[in-house]
Amino acid sequence: MKQGMTIKKILISVFAILFCAYFLYCLLCYINIFYAANFLKTRYLTEYLRINIYGKSYTEEGDTISAKIAIVDSNLNEITTVERSWNGSCLAVKFNQLEICGSRFYFPSKIYGKEDYLDQKIPKNITSLEKYYDENGQCILFSQTNTRKKERKALYVLSKFANHKYLIPTFGFINKKIVDLYECKNGKFYSISADSNGILSIIEL
Repeated sequence: MKQGMTIKKILISVFAILFCAYFLYCLLCYINIFYAANFLKTRYLTEYLRINIYGKSYTEEGDTISAKIAIVDSNLNEITTVERSWNGSCLAVKFNQLEICGSRFYFPSKIYGKEDYLDQKIPKNITSLEKYYDENGQCILFSQTNTRKKERKALYVLSKFANHKYLIPTFGFINKKIVDLYECKNGKFYSISADSNGILSIIEL
């Protein structure tokens, strides 16, 4: 009986320690996130991606669509380009929108193909994007030529939160935004940018 009570006390103590450790982890994460959001309150990105649809291919195994998509930094320079084919007849881009401290931040998250533009499911055949702009503890969506390292590190904190890299509750701060590219014509160049109201839109270049 005493041995059973001892094991129970040990388990309760371990659970309490783990709970306190997780609570402290969450607290530190939120402090960093809110500090970063307040620090970047007046910093915004106007353009996020540039798109060039090459065309579609039709085979017995299914449709594929080819395109080149470039990630753009705050100095309107291309960070990197993704050039490949996706399964499906049209493309879509998923953004993670973070609304916090009165500001709105967008982070391009995934590119994927789908059979029908009305289909809202995100398939397994996707291309993740955050690995192209989060590096060495900085988010290079902010260009090194017109931002400070401290700003890039703050944006990195927000990017990690928006892209669900912290194991903490999001409390509705993060929303999924899908930008469908089905109206983009082959051979033409487009931009996904934020308008004056901070809403994502597709603009032909």
